[in-house]
Amino acid sequence: MKTHTQQQTNLKKETTATEPKLSSRKRSEYKPRKWRGNTLVPVIIGLAVSSIATVTFLNQGASLAASNKSILAQNEITTIMNSWSILRTSYAAADIQNADGPLNQGQVAITSSMLEVNVYGTAVEFNPGLLALLYKTDNLDSCESIKIGVDNMNMLGVKSSVCDSDGLLTISLN
Repeated sequence: MKTHTQQQTNLKKETTATEPKLSSRKRSEYKPRKWRGNTLVPVIIGLAVSSIATVTFLNQGASLAASNKSILAQNEITTIMNSWSILRTSYAAADIQNADGPLNQGQVAITSSMLEVNVYGTAVEFNPGLLALLYKTDNLDSCESIKIGVDNMNMLGVKSSVCDSDGLLTISLN
């Protein structure tokens, strides 16, 4: 039976048996295997993968937000066109004017609910000279997306719609 000291000595031999044989000078510089290695590289790789995933996730979120605004804008325009149709059945198109100036005999002011601030943060404008609604969006892509919805819905009271390069959607009215 081995004594306690012999067991410890055997244990040391077993744990150091896999380590390389080094000269006495090199032995003082040698660090055990568990302490060697560069841990910075795996951390950098992990951060790079994480940042790529984060950017992708944020881009997807921004795209969904833009799509959501486009759908909300189409719903707003549908509501405006319903109000326009109701107003148009009672009055001639030439008699519908903005409320900011004096109205002549037989003229009526366009309802303020049609000219509220839209989802893009700007007020919808009515141009009586062009007989058009001016709906301002963030950019041309947003405008084109909304225009497709307006054209495909065949809304009552809409003659045509056009996008400007600055994101202004002009809806010509009947």
